[in-house]
Amino acid sequence: MRGRSRFTALVALVLATAVATYWFAGERTHDAPAIPTADAAAAAERADAPVSPLPAAWALDDEAERGEVTSTVAAPAVEPLAAAQSKVTLRGRVVVTQRDGTERADLDGKFSLYARSGVNTRWEPIRFQRGEWTALTTLDQASDGIRVDRMYADGIGAFVDGTAAVVDDPAKWVHASSSGELTVRAHVPPAVVLRVVDAATAADIRGVSLVRSEWRLREDAQHPGLEFDKRIIATGLTSPIDVSTYSVAADLWSASSVLVGAPGYAWSIVRVDLARGGEHSVALKHGAALTVLVRGVDPGVSEKLRLRTGDDPHPILELPLTADGAIELDGLGVGELRVAAEIGEVFENPLELAETSTALRPGERASVTLDLAPAPKFETATASGLIFVAKAWARESLDVELDLLDTLLRETASWGRPRVERVTSDRAGYDAFRWTRGDLQVGRYELEVDEPRFKVGIEVPAGGRDDFEFVLGAPVELLVRVVDAATGAPASIACVAWAPRKAPGSRGNSLEYAPFDATRGGYIIRSVPEVVSVWVEPIEHMPHDEDVDLARGTREHVVVLQRAARIEAAARSGDTRLVIPDEWDWEESPSEIDGGGETCLRVYPDDSSRIFILSKPGVYQLNPPRIPGYRELPLQRIEVFAGRKTEHVLEYEPERP
Repeated sequence: MRGRSRFTALVALVLATAVATYWFAGERTHDAPAIPTADAAAAAERADAPVSPLPAAWALDDEAERGEVTSTVAAPAVEPLAAAQSKVTLRGRVVVTQRDGTERADLDGKFSLYARSGVNTRWEPIRFQRGEWTALTTLDQASDGIRVDRMYADGIGAFVDGTAAVVDDPAKWVHASSSGELTVRAHVPPAVVLRVVDAATAADIRGVSLVRSEWRLREDAQHPGLEFDKRIIATGLTSPIDVSTYSVAADLWSASSVLVGAPGYAWSIVRVDLARGGEHSVALKHGAALTVLVRGVDPGVSEKLRLRTGDDPHPILELPLTADGAIELDGLGVGELRVAAEIGEVFENPLELAETSTALRPGERASVTLDLAPAPKFETATASGLIFVAKAWARESLDVELDLLDTLLRETASWGRPRVERVTSDRAGYDAFRWTRGDLQVGRYELEVDEPRFKVGIEVPAGGRDDFEFVLGAPVELLVRVVDAATGAPASIACVAWAPRKAPGSRGNSLEYAPFDATRGGYIIRSVPEVVSVWVEPIEHMPHDEDVDLARGTREHVVVLQRAARIEAAARSGDTRLVIPDEWDWEESPSEIDGGGETCLRVYPDDSSRIFILSKPGVYQLNPPRIPGYRELPLQRIEVFAGRKTEHVLEYEPERP
């Protein structure tokens, strides 16, 4: 992954501006404040514009649409439609445009109908027969919105008559007409054709196997593992392969990762998008085999075998270790390989029990032995404690969560939300809550309270402990003003986010978004009088973070932002805007060639462009996304200047004119 900086460890959901920012680590979603600048409002309006304009009668201008940016942050709750005071009957037809341009209005199937009321989004599966449908749903026609998603038959994937159908209208939020009539329009995309060739000769390969990848695999995973029979899409195929014909039976969704292999070759992976179609090319290289003899496995601990290449900490293959013995692997790529036995998740400081390396050569089988060191002793205990909350918070109940900071030795170990009950308080002016959790793995934890926001590191010893006690004082407010360093004027920002200062060893931080108070000219953080971490997510400036100690009486804080160099990259083919694949956003950022800078923020104006905010001016290189149906582009060299935005168009040519 090129140019991945320390700022991209957090994905924060920014509801007000249709931007997703990659910066530190976040887990909670809240409504973000409106941006008090004309420039930001205009940017938000541009971000909400649909790629294909909707009919004027169906147009909907609503900030909640911009709140549907996807990320690793939890999305707003989506729940089934429930009975309410009023119901509206919606009805209409389904029209699907076929690949030859003809329209079908007599199909059978289902689609997902979404209805929005305020901040709540509800869904209902709607069946249509011979192109007609009706639905009884809760809806305020004057203010609420509806949209249609995923069209399918028999409850498998996004398909109509065995072929993917992409909803065109209303794919964005719209208002229902007074008559309740709605025609749902969709189209069948081009077939997904997979051309599998020999990397050396470019000849089509016979005997190809396709395997659906596991959700745990990354996009560059290179092997399906040992037990993948239930994930086999098809075997014995000859290139070129029409993947669309297998998509229903294989339960492939609109965009899926597929592992591709053949006898004598190393496995590879390709991302196919059934919603867009097009031809994909996979060049297989001759592979190698490996025998791993493992000794000293502890079946009572979650031990894993992991294979890695180069300096990449992420494994190309991960297998559970349950017993001593030999593991036979075929279809591996050639080259240097690191083999390790570990405990714990890859992203959470795994504990290494054994490690070795070997060189894999084409057509040969290598052998290695792993003698595992004894795993740490696994013990559990019960933890309990009291939390006193100032009555000014008016809490009738309390949400508490425990997060294990040490390596998880057994996947069955207890952690998460303890039981919390309100108890009689012996402290004047405070309400008392007792939390209890049993079967906890002995070790270090982070205890977090949801409201009022509070977190602290605790140690659960062998034998347990029941005397934890924390006092959360009355709420205080911090006014945060954000200004431009050059002008001293209020800066254009996405939002101000904050959280209690994380405990040592904590892997992330759950965010709150501070509301903007126009009368006071700043963002309001309401917290217990403790140290809080404040993050500012800019639009045109460098990201900013710092700790502010509210216990010292600080009630106003000014953040001064420095202007940043920016790259706005847009994907086009002639006059046609192209959609940038979502998976590219996780893997690529501009990397510095000359200038010493790093990519620190990523903004999403629309689905055909990205804005990268850079820490310093200089010369950067960008690896363009691979867009199905278009020729691959080489690395792009881009020069950026201090305080300025550099527009860069990624110009694609169709693979087959």
